[in-house]
Amino acid sequence: MPNERIMTIHHPRVCWITGLSGAGKSTLATKVTRILRDRGQTIIILDGDELRKIFGVTGKTSQHYGEASRLKLAMQYANLCHVMSSQGVTVVMDNHISISRSAQMEPLRSTKVF
Repeated sequence: MPNERIMTIHHPRVCWITGLSGAGKSTLATKVTRILRDRGQTIIILDGDELRKIFGVTGKTSQHYGEASRLKLAMQYANLCHVMSSQGVTVVMDNHISISRSAQMEPLRSTKVF
């Protein structure tokens, strides 16, 4: 048929990349994003450094680096990712460094894991 288009079914996801500084998180996020965009998905990279500025978590004071603060920030990130993915956007959360296992796992408990 003329002008017939093949539609791909897009299921938005959240790709949460964690790791230490220099581990290759940004490189991985860029490659994942490129592959998914080539497949026609609407995708955005959220950079942890930029989000810390947006959420007002700047400076190297101990109040921003305790477990409770990291968990609170991780939940803010998870909520933002959830809002975006529920509107059809695949989200790659890049550059999220977390020293505690609970700060890594808690956002997953509140999100559907694929």
